[in-house]
Amino acid sequence: MRRIGLSFVIACILLSANSAYAEDDFGKSAVAQTLFQLASKHRSAADSTDGPRSRVDVAPSTPYAYREETPANVDELMARIEEQNGVLVTEFEHLIEKDPLNPDAPKWLGQVAEFHYQMAHYAYLRARRAWMAQLDTCDEEAGTCAPEPTADYGAAIADYRRLYASYPNYEKMDDVLFRLGDALIRNRQAKEGISYLHKLTQQYPDYKDLDAAYLAMGEYYFSQKNTGTAQAAYRKILDSYPNSIYRQYAEYKLAWTYLNLGDEESYETAIDLFKSVVESIDKTYASAIGSDGLIDENKLKVGEVSFRNQALNDLSTTYAELPDGWKAARDYLQTKLPPDKALSKIDQLGGILDAQGKYEEEIVLYGELLASHPDSPRAVDWYLNRINAYEASNHQEEAEIETRRAIEALSPASDWYRANASNAQAVAMARRWSSERLYALAMKSITTAEQSKDRRVRSDRFADAEQLLRREIDFYLKEAPAFDVYYSYAYVLDEISDMALAATKSSKKSSPSPDQTALLDRLRSAAQVYQKIIDWESPDAEMAEQIRIAANRQVFVYANILATSDAEWSIVHSAKMQNFVEEKRDGKVLEKEDLTEAERGFVRSAEQYAARYPTDDETPAFLWRAAEIYRSHHDYDQAAQRFDQIISHFPDHEYAAVSVGSMFELYYKANRYDKIEYWAKYMRDRKNFKHYTARELEDTASFAIDKQATILADNGQIDEAVSTILRIESSFESRRDLATSARLKAATFEETRRYYKSAADILQPICVNSESGADTPQNAALASYRRAGDLSQIVRFREAADAWANAAKIYYQYFADQMPSPQTPAIKVNKKSKKSQKSSPAQSIATTIDSKSRIQAGLSIIYGAQMYRDLDDADAASGLLDLYIQNNTTGIYDICRRGDDIVICNDIDHTNSASGADSKDIVNEQIVANRLSAILERASLY
Repeated sequence: MRRIGLSFVIACILLSANSAYAEDDFGKSAVAQTLFQLASKHRSAADSTDGPRSRVDVAPSTPYAYREETPANVDELMARIEEQNGVLVTEFEHLIEKDPLNPDAPKWLGQVAEFHYQMAHYAYLRARRAWMAQLDTCDEEAGTCAPEPTADYGAAIADYRRLYASYPNYEKMDDVLFRLGDALIRNRQAKEGISYLHKLTQQYPDYKDLDAAYLAMGEYYFSQKNTGTAQAAYRKILDSYPNSIYRQYAEYKLAWTYLNLGDEESYETAIDLFKSVVESIDKTYASAIGSDGLIDENKLKVGEVSFRNQALNDLSTTYAELPDGWKAARDYLQTKLPPDKALSKIDQLGGILDAQGKYEEEIVLYGELLASHPDSPRAVDWYLNRINAYEASNHQEEAEIETRRAIEALSPASDWYRANASNAQAVAMARRWSSERLYALAMKSITTAEQSKDRRVRSDRFADAEQLLRREIDFYLKEAPAFDVYYSYAYVLDEISDMALAATKSSKKSSPSPDQTALLDRLRSAAQVYQKIIDWESPDAEMAEQIRIAANRQVFVYANILATSDAEWSIVHSAKMQNFVEEKRDGKVLEKEDLTEAERGFVRSAEQYAARYPTDDETPAFLWRAAEIYRSHHDYDQAAQRFDQIISHFPDHEYAAVSVGSMFELYYKANRYDKIEYWAKYMRDRKNFKHYTARELEDTASFAIDKQATILADNGQIDEAVSTILRIESSFESRRDLATSARLKAATFEETRRYYKSAADILQPICVNSESGADTPQNAALASYRRAGDLSQIVRFREAADAWANAAKIYYQYFADQMPSPQTPAIKVNKKSKKSQKSSPAQSIATTIDSKSRIQAGLSIIYGAQMYRDLDDADAASGLLDLYIQNNTTGIYDICRRGDDIVICNDIDHTNSASGADSKDIVNEQIVANRLSAILERASLY
């Protein structure tokens, strides 16, 4: 994966006022800044990699070094010399030590010195051979290569010094001077060695190996940059030793001395000399020249091939020093080399011109190569070298034009690509280079667009970047996507869409125009590319933040898709608190509508961001807008869930403050009573009373539990309904009112399936008016009244009678407690006269206590007394009836029948006899008194 960027930081990104999020860039500047920070890394990495020049064998700037070839049988030679001369040399050394004045002593010492010289020489050649062999496997950069070996002629030098000093009249003193000078030079003591060679040339001008001495002198003075003396030495060989084996090399080095002089005339001389070397070699191997006039290098010695090639390289270098000299070099090379090798040498010429800063000539040279060999595998190098030359000569515009031309010429759809399809290396190089250049051009266009304030320039540059990145993705990244390219492409699509949206926002057309259709396509593409980034596998830490930014931007891309079809739509507008309309608490449930494709895209993106980054600062706004979209389509459950997430992760956010009420109402409309219960308890347990009191939250949770239980009961799941409704009591232990209501309803569930025992057991704890019982006397009496009925159904009559008696007692105690204090007479206001009137206690209690309680109190007396009577418990029956008489002295608790209803007699409008009570009351004081007498009389019989 590649890393990218540019060195500058975007100051700001200007957005159109008509944008869907015109008030802010909502993360887009983060995309841009990340993008451009990425690009300088890419540029630095690209600059640090080896360019094509490293793949071309450019001629070295130093001359070919003459070196003796190592004999293949060097080990055999050393062994033979040791065998033949080793013992003899030892004897000679012993004789010299014993008799140094012996006439044969110089000869003995000469043979000892020669032995030491040859052994040192072959030892060095053998060491060098081993060193050369390990170069193929070692790593110089890693430091695993052995150092280059050095010769050690110390023993031979000592022998020759002694011979030169002790025996000046030795008949082979010329050999001594030559060997001593040569050994010293080989032993890295060149200055002293040259002095002996000078003596040799002066004292023995006819010495047989004097050409070798002059060559050594020329090499020494060449290394010391003493051009004149070096030239004299090389010239001496050419002039005096025409058949010397060193002649071609001396001529070659002489050419180098002129090349180093650096003037045009010297260059011309050097060219002639280099040509002479080549021609001399070709003449030597005339039999190897074919009918095409070209020499067959396979018929030359290995060393001769290298030497000839180096001479041609240096000839090219020298030609390049002359104005347009490369053309003459090109023409000459084509006469001396096969086409492929000539092409390589001409290619090297381009590198030489580049090194010399002759960029215009380099551009022309590579242009000719591309024109004459358009399908060459080296075309990638040539294009890049030509582009680099344009850039080096500060012709940036031409460099870009050439780059685009090269990208086109090397594309997978090109003739070049088809011609090189089987050349994996060339194709891979072209693909890599084209991909990198496409990206670099795209980044340049993006940079230009961001730096420009001209709308047309911005539009054109972004459009260019879009095409370049699209081309890179289509041609080069399908198999191996690059994160940076997709990131850039998404950003460009995003920017272009923003500008297009701003331009088309004012359109009032009901159907999309062609421009709007293109805009929507581009927006959808941007969203898809952002999704590729979001789904990137195994991102590193740096990429993870870039992925977050991409996920953020994708939400706003979908917002722009919505804004394209709805000019009034704005994520910003909907996110402002003053524009929020709380869900109506009317309980009205409308039919759910399907979301549009654009809306589905937005909520999907928003929810994806919220899921990945649930605590991010942007998440509440995204969830908020998603909730509003669902709410507008009456999808109450989905809308509520988004508010739910806001409150969960951002309890202190301003959105949370207004989300609670709507969330409860939406869950209510969605019949999500489980959610209502959860949130009411959640807020109460965490003492979050910003919106509702603890009691209100408990009431809400109780209501939700009640609803869940009712639904279960309606579905015939009575056991579950009972356990659910009783959860209210365990959830809110301090709320006796909620517990009482829960038990009353649980008993009702059991009664509906005639589980009277279970109903009676459920009611039993609240049949008392205490802190541990029911919350009110009425509910305690009601529970006891209902429990009595349940017990009577399971033939537990005594308990049933006791329960009715308990209900009656609680009722009448409650009625008594409601009687006004004597010190505080009840006051009634006559609305017509506006005058205050006193009312009796009986009248006051009648208006205070509801009819149902009075009826149930009376029925408790009747049913209880009747059951006691049937149980032959006259005392209990009479006691119960007596309770009625004692508490009904005013007749306000008389019970009458009206049709099928049982009512309080005093509540009947006696002025309307047709609708009044039956002529016979069910219960009144007289009837009760009569029943009481009858019961007492019957009791006295026993």
